[in-house]
Amino acid sequence: MWPLGHPNLLQAGSPSDPGKRTSDNQWWELLDQNTSRFYYYNAASQKTVWHKPTNCDIIPLAKLQAGLAEKRGNRS
Repeated sequence: MWPLGHPNLLQAGSPSDPGKRTSDNQWWELLDQNTSRFYYYNAASQKTVWHKPTNCDIIPLAKLQAGLAEKRGNRS
């Protein structure tokens, strides 16, 4: 079972340009809130893995993810 709660990854494009398709060689690094472990998501293939892929571009979205979670917490 893979982590839930990532920022709308299945519909997103590039983090810097949501309308742009991501590269097959581009992986997003996210943080699983339940285990405090990083996991990696490839939007082009819709594949999720726990190990850090090699020979590819890693986009560290964990900081963005943490900021979004903090903003949601402040709304309550």
